[in-house]
Amino acid sequence: VMTCKAVAPAGAKLSYLWKLAGTEISDGASYKGSQTQTLRILSAGLAQAGEYSCEVTLSTQAGAATADVGPTQVNVVRKPVLH
Repeated sequence: VMTCKAVAPAGAKLSYLWKLAGTEISDGASYKGSQTQTLRILSAGLAQAGEYSCEVTLSTQAGAATADVGPTQVNVVRKPVLH
């Protein structure tokens, strides 16, 4: 579980977009919450290893501003197989 923390002034709206290696993440078998404050990795495999960031957009009546929060590195270690 990864959480992106941002504070908005009264009347403003925050939107979130999680990315892995700069590519947007979608909810599915591996992820839940890709457009929320909290991203959950449901199935961790080698494809989920890498650098995660959270793009936060602050929207007000005056306009919008976007910032990237992160990065956070996730490493996936495979268990050794004994033969």
